[in-house]
Amino acid sequence: MSGAIRGMRWRAALMVVALVLLVMWLGASGPWGPVIRIDYQMAGPVLEGAEVLIDGRVAGTLESVGRQYATGFRTERGTHVVEVRTRRCASRPDTVEVGAGGSRMAVLVADIDEGSACRVLLRD
Repeated sequence: MSGAIRGMRWRAALMVVALVLLVMWLGASGPWGPVIRIDYQMAGPVLEGAEVLIDGRVAGTLESVGRQYATGFRTERGTHVVEVRTRRCASRPDTVEVGAGGSRMAVLVADIDEGSACRVLLRD
């Protein structure tokens, strides 16, 4: 009898630990919602710290995590105009749809067009 109770206590303890870990993981990932992710692997350090505007308002800056050159910006569902600004290069805004068809993420690739002039390009 005491062995059965001890086994039930272990199961209950494991369930509590699993629940706590799940809550911590969800809390660390932040609230779920639409995200615009800008991948700037091609341009790398050239765009590090560049200012990102969504619908004409500053949403933040491009910041790498280790060797991954990508940053996500939370936004609302709908159509948004995104622009990446740097002091070194001119930029061209792009329009992106977030939340269409149930998707919560729109991914843009930022690159440098070094043809006649330095210009930041965004591509879907």
